[in-house]
Amino acid sequence: GTKVDVGITVITYTASDGQNSASCSTLLRVIDNTPPQIKCIDDLVQNADENCEGTIVEIGSASDNCGVNSEIQFPVPGKKVGLGEHKITYTVRDEHGNTASCSTYLTIIGTGMLDVTCSPDMEVYADENCEAIIPDIGRASGDCGAEFDSDFQLPPPGQVVDKPGLTVINYSASDRNGNAPLSCNSDFVVIDNTPPIQDNERPICIYPPNNDKFYCESVSSLFQGTDNCDNPDITYIGCLASPTDHDSDKCPDCVYDEHLD
Repeated sequence: GTKVDVGITVITYTASDGQNSASCSTLLRVIDNTPPQIKCIDDLVQNADENCEGTIVEIGSASDNCGVNSEIQFPVPGKKVGLGEHKITYTVRDEHGNTASCSTYLTIIGTGMLDVTCSPDMEVYADENCEAIIPDIGRASGDCGAEFDSDFQLPPPGQVVDKPGLTVINYSASDRNGNAPLSCNSDFVVIDNTPPIQDNERPICIYPPNNDKFYCESVSSLFQGTDNCDNPDITYIGCLASPTDHDSDKCPDCVYDEHLD
């Protein structure tokens, strides 16, 4: 019943009859094959600091029936790590070479927010169909784990604007950290800079009886005009030629586009 340490112990047995004795010996080898008892903490999540980093923490504890010889953790407590998941391993060795290990996963999450930017306000000229195409105006970016989730533009890129004037384009974006969406705007101005086109050279001037002025013939079928953005207003203006001047070139042009003076 004697307790002995790990290792080899010589056990000697001796017998005697009072005058004579005899003995024998046996070697008792005590082996420690019991690994250390260890425990790691549960997986954990840590918010990144102002440098967008996290810190490795101490994760394990151990005990052993024969005594702990060494404890090793990798990465070591206090080490700075970046965003994402990091495996931390804790390994213990006892006095007789038995080992045990366990692991914990540390996840560092970012606390950054998205930043959205819109193109500067812009002016474009309407094409031959009095149209312009809405461009893609927005961009989203972020730091320290500001994970882009979705964005939205209204009116969407590629939509046709079919008349001159101002269209306000809005762009917004959301992240996966639960922050409120951010947005910005750009003004998109379509300008009609195309003058109307006359279908004939100019209106006809006539000399009405009993009148000392020439006037443009007010017959719409004699003079028409077209424009990419409007039905041009047809205006007939009195000629200022003298009664003796029958040159129809004295009549002014009569087509006006409402977007041009």
